[in-house]
Amino acid sequence: MSQRFYIAAILAGVPMMGFFVAVFARRLYGGTLSDPQGIPPWIVRLYGTQFHIELNVVTEIVGLLSLAAIVAFYRAG
Repeated sequence: MSQRFYIAAILAGVPMMGFFVAVFARRLYGGTLSDPQGIPPWIVRLYGTQFHIELNVVTEIVGLLSLAAIVAFYRAG
């Protein structure tokens, strides 16, 4: 049963990792993180500096962290 769980976890993580490959390679193909008609970036002001945080990246990071937590709980139990 544990082999199936780990296969499922890998299959769940592959698209998320593919997103990050595309993020880091986007200069090669002229890609962007946001679409003009899509979700606008989250603007955070911190000590007078303005940061633009792409929500696509945030959701993928949360997805990977959630998957890592699920795998950790599975291994602990």
